[in-house]
Amino acid sequence: MAIDFPSSPVLNEQYTYGGQVYEWNGTVWRLVRTSVVGPTGPTGPTGATGPAGVFGGETMIMYTNLIPLTPQLLAMEIYSSIT
Repeated sequence: MAIDFPSSPVLNEQYTYGGQVYEWNGTVWRLVRTSVVGPTGPTGPTGATGPAGVFGGETMIMYTNLIPLTPQLLAMEIYSSIT
């Protein structure tokens, strides 16, 4: 489902959708990343060892790119490579 951004945003205007905040930079809507910092909790137990070498020692890299189609519509491009 496409996000219905405001049609006439002003610079630095923020829009919230699905718990995410987007900000208009004059050209495109950018996702605003914020993190809440609190006290560090206790270390959890060590998990089980997983299977070895799913990619045979290679590394998989995932990339995402938001492409502004209009001021109100973004497309998300996702691709990966194995090195």
